[in-house]
Amino acid sequence: NNLALVFNELTTNSIKYAWPERQAGIIGVRFDHEEGPDSTGTVVVEFRDDGVGFPDKMLQLEGYNVGWRLIQTIVGRGLGGEVSLRNDEGAVTTIRFPER
Repeated sequence: NNLALVFNELTTNSIKYAWPERQAGIIGVRFDHEEGPDSTGTVVVEFRDDGVGFPDKMLQLEGYNVGWRLIQTIVGRGLGGEVSLRNDEGAVTTIRFPER
């Protein structure tokens, strides 16, 4: 359920902000697994859109809103992971959390 809530919020944000001058866009989700040195692994989820990207304030973690706080809380407390943001031909959110 935690990951579903995060995907819902990321999708909602893309729909609201990614394509201000377009009627459509592309959202992609990629899952990966990284092996750790002690036989534990990390799940890596990359969520991206082909929109205008994150504003500089968001990339510097200064521009907070309720949705971003929700994502951080769910990933940090619910999944024991972390979130990072970057722009690469659109907005890219990377989520890393330990496999269970």
